[in-house]
Amino acid sequence: MQKMSRTESTKECLKQLLAPVVALEVPVIGVGSSAQPTELQAVTELWPDVPYQMCQFHAKRERRATVLQCRSSREDRYAHQHARRNARISSQPPRASAGS
Repeated sequence: MQKMSRTESTKECLKQLLAPVVALEVPVIGVGSSAQPTELQAVTELWPDVPYQMCQFHAKRERRATVLQCRSSREDRYAHQHARRNARISSQPPRASAGS
């Protein structure tokens, strides 16, 4: 027996979950989800001609997470450079004062 990948097994689980809806033979006029690739694959296989829309809440959340991740990586880089600069300055021996 061939081992299924995690994506394949998830897609098959979703198709099994949606099987009762398919069995009802009701017209499906559209599908919306959080745009997980396995969800899209399962829905596309079950209803190839049905329009698909990504949930706007999830789309905005993903976009926000991506922006925040980019911003934090830039801030981390700046903090690292700043810490290195401060470490270099503090590691220099103190200068003797002119009056000593």
